[in-house]
Amino acid sequence: MNSRETPQSFDVKKLKDFNNFYFYLPGGKNRSPELVTFKRTKKIITDLDKTATKLGIDTSALFVEIEKGHSKVWEAIKMMQKKGDSLEVRKIAEEGDAIRQEVHKKLVPLFEEMLKLGYTPNELMA
Repeated sequence: MNSRETPQSFDVKKLKDFNNFYFYLPGGKNRSPELVTFKRTKKIITDLDKTATKLGIDTSALFVEIEKGHSKVWEAIKMMQKKGDSLEVRKIAEEGDAIRQEVHKKLVPLFEEMLKLGYTPNELMA
């Protein structure tokens, strides 16, 4: 975000990846007891949970899908390192990528609503 952009003017749809935004979802590392003690982290989590509920987004299931997508991609990478490129490796990588794209679509409205609450893209994706 440059100095002229406000959280409201940030174009979420141009993002290809939400980086670490998913860490604020249930199961994410930002919910660890050590980090939840930080006032701002706790506020982000509280607002995210309220917003997700308002939008009808099951954030627990979403986090599981994110992990599944990452797992598929890593599986493909490890297979490629051991066996080289193959149709099987490509299929697994494509499955992981498809999962990640579906999750991304589901995160867009949640991220947009969080920006409307005044959070910056940087603090949500850090």
